Amino acid sequence: MICISADDSYFSGLTNGSGAYSIPHSLLGGDALLVATAFNTTTVYETVTVIDAYPCAPINNLVATSTDDDVTLTWDVPAEGNVTGYNIYQDGSLVTTVTSLNYTHTNKDNGTYEYCINAIFDGVECYDDVCATVIVNDGSNSSCESPFGLLITEDSPTSHTLTWEAPAGSENIFDDIEGHTAFTINSAGDVPWAFIDGDAAATYGISDYSFANSGTPMATIVFDPTLVTNDNDGTPLTETTACDPFYAYSGNQFFATFNATSPTQTNDWIISPELGFADPFTFSFYARSGHKTAYAEDFVVAYSTTTAEEGAFTNVLETVTSAPFAWTEYSYTVHASAKYVAINCNSNDQYYFCVDDIYIGDGSMPTATLTGYNVYCDGMYLGTTTETTFTNSDTDEDYHEYCIEDVYADDCISPQACETIGAAAVQWDIVASAGTGGTISPAGTTTVNEGNGQVYTITPATCYEIDDVLINGSSVGAVASYTFSNVTSDQTITANFTEIVYNVSQSAGTGGGITVASSVNCGDDLLITVNADACYEVNSVTVNGTPVTLSGDTYTVSNVSEDITVNATFTQISYNVTANAGTGGIIDVDANVNCGDDLTFTVDNNACYEIGTVTVNGTPVSLSGNSYTIVNVTEDITINASFDAIVYNVTESACANGSISVASTVNCGDDLVVTFNPDDCYEVSSCTINGSSVTVVGNTYTVVNVSEDIEINASFGVAANYDIITDAGTGGSIDLSTASVACGCEVTLTVYPEACYEIGQVTVNGTPVTLVGDSYTITNITTETTIAATFDQITYNVSTSAGTGGIIVVASNVGCGDDLLITVDADACYEIGTVNINGTSVTLTGNNYTVYDVSEDINIEATFTLLSYTITANAGTGGSITPSGETAVDCGTNQTFTITPDANYIVNDVLVDGLSVGAVTEYEFVNIADDATIIATFYNVSGIISSNSNEINIYTNPADNLITIDLNYNETNADHVNIMSVDGKIVSTLGITSDKTEIDISNFSSGVYFLNINSENSAIQTIKLIKL
Repeated sequence: MICISADDSYFSGLTNGSGAYSIPHSLLGGDALLVATAFNTTTVYETVTVIDAYPCAPINNLVATSTDDDVTLTWDVPAEGNVTGYNIYQDGSLVTTVTSLNYTHTNKDNGTYEYCINAIFDGVECYDDVCATVIVNDGSNSSCESPFGLLITEDSPTSHTLTWEAPAGSENIFDDIEGHTAFTINSAGDVPWAFIDGDAAATYGISDYSFANSGTPMATIVFDPTLVTNDNDGTPLTETTACDPFYAYSGNQFFATFNATSPTQTNDWIISPELGFADPFTFSFYARSGHKTAYAEDFVVAYSTTTAEEGAFTNVLETVTSAPFAWTEYSYTVHASAKYVAINCNSNDQYYFCVDDIYIGDGSMPTATLTGYNVYCDGMYLGTTTETTFTNSDTDEDYHEYCIEDVYADDCISPQACETIGAAAVQWDIVASAGTGGTISPAGTTTVNEGNGQVYTITPATCYEIDDVLINGSSVGAVASYTFSNVTSDQTITANFTEIVYNVSQSAGTGGGITVASSVNCGDDLLITVNADACYEVNSVTVNGTPVTLSGDTYTVSNVSEDITVNATFTQISYNVTANAGTGGIIDVDANVNCGDDLTFTVDNNACYEIGTVTVNGTPVSLSGNSYTIVNVTEDITINASFDAIVYNVTESACANGSISVASTVNCGDDLVVTFNPDDCYEVSSCTINGSSVTVVGNTYTVVNVSEDIEINASFGVAANYDIITDAGTGGSIDLSTASVACGCEVTLTVYPEACYEIGQVTVNGTPVTLVGDSYTITNITTETTIAATFDQITYNVSTSAGTGGIIVVASNVGCGDDLLITVDADACYEIGTVNINGTSVTLTGNNYTVYDVSEDINIEATFTLLSYTITANAGTGGSITPSGETAVDCGTNQTFTITPDANYIVNDVLVDGLSVGAVTEYEFVNIADDATIIATFYNVSGIISSNSNEINIYTNPADNLITIDLNYNETNADHVNIMSVDGKIVSTLGITSDKTEIDISNFSSGVYFLNINSENSAIQTIKLIKL
């Protein structure tokens, strides 16, 4: 034990070993004595320093009583400390915090509750709680029976003994299996049941459904089909169609007896506890088979008048041979002498047997089991007993009322049976009343014994608070509770209440105002109106710091329960300004403007443009210079401006022998193209633009970036010679009779293609012309002339012809002078025969051939030859092989050889290309792709050992089912045995991996066989075997 003490305060704790321990305490700061004592050994004393902390002490004298559906708690203050309140807990959950020394918890459902109270010291909750158990029973439970015949005997002035009778049906037993844990084997439950697993065998499960304890030996299992799902698709057993989708008869669970696996017969028992009925009683239950259409279950109902051993039971009726596939009630009347009843499933290799809602009783209700009795004195819970007697050893000679109530397994608590003892005390009435706005509890007239007290709780209604409490007309203040102590006369208590009123404050920013009442009654609605000034709008509104959304310009706070603070801010309205300037200029203006402000904008035209029309919101306006001001803006603004391009006039004057082509006007900044048209055999001799001389090239001139009116003058003179220009493409050339001609003369051109090319197209000044042969004459030349010619490469066709057994890979055509690559590929089992190009045989390099500098169409022909191979077959002494000698076979085909031993010989081995394939009598070469050899050897069995040798023993021989080969595995190097028939065929081949090899010959036909024992490379020994 460990304890700590100081200033006559003492705190302790028990330990069960060595280590670090803590002791809760509420000592003040300073020195304290720490004592550690080990029983029957030494005690250690140590002075320690206690650091100041919040005090912690439990409350005193907690009393918990229930009246109807109310629970009343009273207590006294802790022994020390400044208590600022008390936390009230019910079943571990905080209910409320109070400052008084009493609390009434109203409107509680019937049941058992634990109330705990923790004191609060200067705002800090003390860990040391005090608890009391309270049972609420308002007497409304008519579904379960009460005890009767309550008698109270005074044993002494401080001791009373109570006796009573159990209610009718108290010995009844009912179990709907819902209180058991799912998938528990042989679950006794609250009844409690007993079980016998008479077969003690493994049990069947449900195919494709897994659950705990499936397949385990058992008498019963608590089965919940809603928790069992298909292993493959997760379908619950209650929804499947593969088995019977069924539920428990009631609730979710039932007892299931899974049959013992074949061939054991099921022998499982469900046995009641010991019974004590005075009259015949009813034993009933619901049962069914676990399958929907098959596996009918067998069971019997039995009773015992002695013990619960299996041999002590007698059947009530004969065996039920076909338990139905739907829930069916079975009910039996059992003799009063029966001490035990039982259900025995004795099915033979069926499925599983189901039992639910088991009842044992005299037919009276309730069906739940009686579990005990609650005992009260003067409304205070004393305890619970399972007997029909109870002694209160802590009482006195005063007047007392004792009450008893029954408690059942289904949590039903019966109405109370009550009796009194002692002379009735002098009683006084306390009349309690409450005004509008609250309640007082208990209300009305309450009778109390003289000298006793009564606690009243005053509770204001929502939106009310206690105004005053009057005791016999005198005020005791606005208290939430009041306790009458040592009552010696009639009393009155009156509680008055007043409606709560909340203050309303408001704050509005620049640009608007708030209209709202200055106060509001609790529970009323508060209308708030927010108005923005001209050119302002509401930005935000908060109520007690929380943003709200106005409906129009109002907001309503519903059911006010606190003081209200309204804040509103406002924002000056800003309008958008949109400017749309057409091509040729810009509008300079701000993107937005505040409501009520003036807006000035400027319109500027680009070079070569002038301002056209300006509109504001669709209305034309006149600029002052190039600007405009909109006064007192009250809406969004759209400004549109258009601009007109400046246009200049063009005039022209041409002398004789030609003309000028030009537009009559030109936009400012554009380029002006002037075209001169001299007559045949004339050319521009001079030209002026606005009086300035210019040089004309190719009969055109461009005036760039026009910025004024244009005047053009031109004169024409006799033309000089014209140049003839040639443009020959790849693959040829153009030859001229002359490169320059006088106006009106002619020129002859000749076109020459190069080798492997031909003339494509010839054009004169872009116009195609037709040659005469390879020449063309241009007559009456009056301008510079360009001659162009194109040439096309000559292309030759390539054709192929491949015989059976291969392919030719080559392009379908080839250009003249190019090289042509040819690839010839033979199929599997073929080789290339001959290759001809345009009828001439050629030799491949690998499988390729190249035709260089092609100058004609190409035809390629290829033939292919099927490959052939030779298989050489030989047979040794003692047999033959067919076919024998050399056999020619085509590549890719199959060839079978048959090996036949002579009389008194067996096949010893067959070698294919030198490798053994065993002592086979037939061998097939598959998909032949090379030369091969096959050699057969034979073994003379006329001298075969017919019995065991020193090295190898065979037993039993002759044999019917099993034989054993016994040899020295390491010395003989034997690795397999061939069992052969007398005609030399191998019947079976088995490996040898140890000194003893056991062989099953039960399927062999009766007769003589030979055991050919072999190592990896040769035969070791052959022994004759006789099969019976």
